[in-house]
Parts: sequence; C-alpha cells; structure tokens
Amino acid sequence: MLRGRNYFCFFIVFILIFSGACKKSNNTAPSDTSVSYSQSIAPLFALHCTTSGCHAESNLYNFPLQTYDEVINYANVIPHDTAQSRLYQVLSNNFMPSGDSLTLEQKQLVYNWILQGAENN
Repeated sequence: MLRGRNYFCFFIVFILIFSGACKKSNNTAPSDTSVSYSQSIAPLFALHCTTSGCHAESNLYNFPLQTYDEVINYANVIPHDTAQSRLYQVLSNNFMPSGDSLTLEQKQLVYNWILQGAENN
C-alpha cells in the first residue's frame, strides 16, 4: 500500500513539474523594430479603448487614455518594465478591453513599445 502511494505521489509531482515546464509564455522576445506610439499604440487605444467611450475624456471611471500622458500616468506604464506596467498586465491577462480582447500581435506591440522605453514618438 505504501508503495502504491509513493508511485501516486511521484506521478502527481511529475505532472505538476512537466505542466509548468510546458506552459506557453504570452510574451516573445522584444522586436528590433521600433514601435511608434503615434502610429501603432495610439490608434490601437483609439479603436479598442476610447472610441467606445470607456476611456474617453468624460467617462464613468475618470480614467482617460486619449493622450500619451494619460496612457503613461493613468495606465501606470513603467518604461522598459512590462512586469511592473499595469497597462501591460491588464491587457495580457485579458481584463481589458472589456468584451473585445486584443490579438497576440496587438499585445506584442504594446509589450515591445514598453520594453523599448514607451516613448512618445
């Protein structure tokens, strides 16, 4: 009986370790291609965040994302650090945009933009 329990415990530990090792990351390596705020990020937010009215100038939550400064300050973007940037955490975990998550490519754009310094370019 003890032998069977040992095999069972070994099997459970093996599955837990193996499943963690195979977990697919949401992020890929940062791109060498520069991401432009004005050409890539601002239009993305306009389409998915501000046009709906959720993060426009006058919204229920007073959390606008229409300008670069609003994105940096209200969405708590930490240049070069996606792990500490609230914006990326919310997008990558599909908390936002509400009802319409971004594609992996769109999330990758935001990821790369933050890693590249979240510049206003």
